[in-house]
Amino acid sequence: MATEPVPSRSEDSSMNKGVGSDVASWLETLRSADSATLPAHPSLLFFRHAGIEMAIAASAIAAVDVVGFTHRVPHRQNDVFRGLAAIEGDLVPLVNLARLLAMPTAAVEEDRVPRLVVMEASASGGRWGMIVDMVHGVEMCDPETWQPSIEEGSCVQNLVPSEHGNATLLDPDELSRLASGAFQ
Repeated sequence: MATEPVPSRSEDSSMNKGVGSDVASWLETLRSADSATLPAHPSLLFFRHAGIEMAIAASAIAAVDVVGFTHRVPHRQNDVFRGLAAIEGDLVPLVNLARLLAMPTAAVEEDRVPRLVVMEASASGGRWGMIVDMVHGVEMCDPETWQPSIEEGSCVQNLVPSEHGNATLLDPDELSRLASGAFQ
């Protein structure tokens, strides 16, 4: 009976780096798409967290990568601020997305593949990160297919269709505003 070889830690690391570079290339392609050949639909990053499908404008995303080192800051931690995350040689503040959005505690995801999503705060120009359960990818989405959301919350803009069901479209500026409040 032949068995499949188990990837070594270095092979596993190279696979994870491949995912990060794939997402980075998707973001770059969709951010700088040739407007002559593509419709004027916004690019969205689709992901799942705490059992809820979500989306956010790809233009607000600075990076998506595997979860690397995180550093606690015990004297500054609170329910939302988790510490600092290492990304591309820098440390960025890390928030707990479920607490930031006041989501109920969710069950553990069976197929969870945690990813660090680094946001670019438009107002301050700073970066901050959040860990999500799974990133599906970046897709263009026709605004005419969006529906008003019945969910309460200042971060929720609309419901957008995706292959994983309707996703809650989050307002990146409002998320950054809430996150910056957690760092104070």
